[in-house]
Amino acid sequence: MVFTPTCYGVSCDVAALAELCHERGIPLVTDDAWGLDHSFSGQLPPSALRCGADLAIGSVHKSLTGLSQTSVLSVQGELVDRHRLQRCFELEESTSASTLLISSIDGARRQFVRDGEELLGHAVRMAERLRRRLDAIDGLRVVPPARLLGEAAAVHADPTHVIIELGGLGIGGYAADDRLRDEHGIDVELADHRRLMALVTFAHDEADIDRLAAALEQLAAEHAGAAGQTERIASPDTLLTEHAMLPREAFFAPSEMVRPEDAAGRINADIVTPYPPGITVLAPGEVITEPILEHLESVVALGGFVEGATDQALDRFRVTAQRPLSPVPPAGSEPATPPLGRPRVDP
Repeated sequence: MVFTPTCYGVSCDVAALAELCHERGIPLVTDDAWGLDHSFSGQLPPSALRCGADLAIGSVHKSLTGLSQTSVLSVQGELVDRHRLQRCFELEESTSASTLLISSIDGARRQFVRDGEELLGHAVRMAERLRRRLDAIDGLRVVPPARLLGEAAAVHADPTHVIIELGGLGIGGYAADDRLRDEHGIDVELADHRRLMALVTFAHDEADIDRLAAALEQLAAEHAGAAGQTERIASPDTLLTEHAMLPREAFFAPSEMVRPEDAAGRINADIVTPYPPGITVLAPGEVITEPILEHLESVVALGGFVEGATDQALDRFRVTAQRPLSPVPPAGSEPATPPLGRPRVDP
């Protein structure tokens, strides 16, 4: 299973992954929540299904016109047993399915089969207009889609995801996002510690683009000449740690809430996930380390939020009452992870 494209609009090489999987008789499942519109326009990256995925999970409400909470499972080929898939789906499906939501899925499907090329072509043109406007603003740096490719297995970039670097202004993305919302009534799709990302859709027109550009121009003028680079978050290799318990055992084990200064060396019991990018930093059963604590505290201090933690302000961490038997590995060392099914700590 692979999650592609990312919320920043960058896709991995699904075709190559599909080929590797199919050579071994294994189905490839893609969570392409941000890529459902790719099926309806030649100006966007190829869809996961076109690249050979066997089962694709797409969010209708993210890139099409479905109401919130609408998504679809698309299946092709013979590697996914459709009867088994249906039985598994029915285990989770509500017996009171919403006709309104299902109808909105079908309406979105019809609309984009009929008019998708025209609608999404408009979105691409509006995104290009926004890039041209922002390129003329000192202190802002718009990341060209081509610059995202060729690194870390990135092979496609969605041009409607406009990534705006703020390092030249000395203001973080969370603060800039707050300013846009509070002073201009503008919400961007995503903000992180050093950038904003505007998702330009078929519903935006030239007036919308010019309004956003004018707001960012004002923001840049107010921070012109600001010294210093916006802060950077930790690199992934500093966040490695060990699994002291299986996730299920840690999640259901007796637990307690402890202060951050008392959390290092304890076994985490929550699913701690800063967003963006929505990647879990601490899974249940992993040992909390000082570098992880420092990273999470910096995310919160910069204005980010953390999903899954019992205390989202991270004034307290939920840990298992049981302590690990083995010492915590030094930062950057290879974590000693036991084979799945063989927990390090005997419950």
